[in-house]
Amino acid sequence: AWVNKSRKIEQQKQLALAKAKELEALEQEQEEEIKYTEKDLKGIKIAHSADHFGEREEILVLKDSYIVGDGDDVNDEEDQLESVSISESVRRKKNTEATKKKPLYDVYGEKGEEELLPQYAEEKKEQGLVLGNEGNVDVAAEQRLEEIRKRFSHAGSTSYDLSEAGVAAPVSDYYTMEEMTSFKKTCS
Repeated sequence: AWVNKSRKIEQQKQLALAKAKELEALEQEQEEEIKYTEKDLKGIKIAHSADHFGEREEILVLKDSYIVGDGDDVNDEEDQLESVSISESVRRKKNTEATKKKPLYDVYGEKGEEELLPQYAEEKKEQGLVLGNEGNVDVAAEQRLEEIRKRFSHAGSTSYDLSEAGVAAPVSDYYTMEEMTSFKKTCS
């Protein structure tokens, strides 16, 4: 009886080892299938511009986004990669700028003309990068795209400098003595 029992236990151990080896082999096959290459990264967006990346390596992870978008629709936006450290530093910089005391209105117009007061101005969204064919970024092409974006954003707003155009002297609200003599009031 004891011999039969020990043989059964030995067979169960061998079956468990065989199953473990099979599962391990399946996991290795799945890992080999999942390996990503540079070709898999083609066209993926990066949330940061090239200026934020230095010479050091950055670990990029998927950016958080909502599953359900506006109006109870599924969010169809593309996934983006972001660096947590860069995102934190940008957010920290924005918060320190917000805490600094700034005047709400420039009475004397020293900063130049702006369309809106600073507290009502929209925040500028950062333009990200898109990875190329081999998982790398063509920085020169991105800079050209940025220049084109700037040109198009300034295309609608044309400014004219009237100070050099030979415009007449400023007009006064009151007549001078010379103008009063030339002005004749007719009696009716």
